[in-house]
Amino acid sequence: MTRSEKNRRSRTFILGVLTAATVILTAGPALAQPPVPLRMSSRAQAMGGANVLSAGPIDAGFFNPAALTLNKGLHVTVAFQLAFNEDFVNLSEFITDNADLFDPVEFATLYASDPAEAERFRSDLTDYSNRWYTLNIDPLVGIQVGALSLSGYAVVRANIRPSLPPVDPLDILGSTPILQSQIAMDNVVNAALGIQLGKMMRGGIGIRHLQRQYSDVLDVDPAELENMAGFTTQLADKDNWLDDPLTGYQVDVGGMITLSKAFAAGGVIRGLVSGGDDEITKGWEPELTGGIMFKPLEVLMGFPMIFIKDITLEANIQDLTNVRGEAYGDIMDRIQLGAEVKVPFFQLRAGLNRGNLSVGAGFRFLVVDLSAAVSTITDFEMDSALGIYVPIEKRYFSVAAAIGF
Repeated sequence: MTRSEKNRRSRTFILGVLTAATVILTAGPALAQPPVPLRMSSRAQAMGGANVLSAGPIDAGFFNPAALTLNKGLHVTVAFQLAFNEDFVNLSEFITDNADLFDPVEFATLYASDPAEAERFRSDLTDYSNRWYTLNIDPLVGIQVGALSLSGYAVVRANIRPSLPPVDPLDILGSTPILQSQIAMDNVVNAALGIQLGKMMRGGIGIRHLQRQYSDVLDVDPAELENMAGFTTQLADKDNWLDDPLTGYQVDVGGMITLSKAFAAGGVIRGLVSGGDDEITKGWEPELTGGIMFKPLEVLMGFPMIFIKDITLEANIQDLTNVRGEAYGDIMDRIQLGAEVKVPFFQLRAGLNRGNLSVGAGFRFLVVDLSAAVSTITDFEMDSALGIYVPIEKRYFSVAAAIGF
């Protein structure tokens, strides 16, 4: 390739980024659904969500397709991740301690022998009955060949809520508290391609297709909830799912400048183009996230490191042009900071997301990869009074296992 061709490609890429930025700058605030869900890995959670420039193979396909050019080759990953919030832990403990009282006969027996104790149980349950409890089950299958990535993942959210029928002295069996659940499942297929644009510049494009399905409101057996059998049974039973799933798609554009192995800067425009069923795409707007990545050990070229193998530091700014209005607040609320230190077999991670600390660790041996994280992330919930999605901070725990190379 001649120098003039390289310059022309670089100018074309820069023009594309400027055009995309213009679209972002003229977009109005988004007051409805968040975009097609990204699969937030345990690594990303532990690093405060800062993964736009440092995501590994396959994951880069949906965090920033330009980063696929940093890890070319053949990569295959099969992973499973479980994440749950702190409220779910508290509810599970309460259910475990009182599982027998969700049985109509046991509850009626207690009510007959000690009405005050039965009422106390119902009163304690009201502390858990005014909100939903989220459990995420996220499987992933992905392959990367060169800088081309194809992955499929599911974001399964099981919401549990206690229901308290009014007490009827003539029908105590019908007054038994009930646990109910509703499951929402997003099946996402993601294809992405990274493109080398000269020695320092990298670009990429990614396309995600979403199929969203909801279940009926289902009764849950507390005994099954303890070992998750209730969830797996509900997921497997096709009769529990509502017909006519909703669909949507998004096209992302990413870019990076790598001045050296030690430093990179760039970003991604998520949802530059999007469409699908109005119910799930209403209010989607393009969102620009930028960041920088620094690897301190790369500066110490040739300096022997026996214990510490690598250090990665990354800083991101979400929604740079604030298309979501007050969803992220001021600029400080949109900053994500992450760090990862690699030692033999282990990775230690920490981060800050909107000022909230996150920590985690990983273990990798041959093709087995295990990780865990504790984080406070921003979720979006519908405010019934305002009729819009509002950010809610929730503490999450996640554990993940993967086989990949």
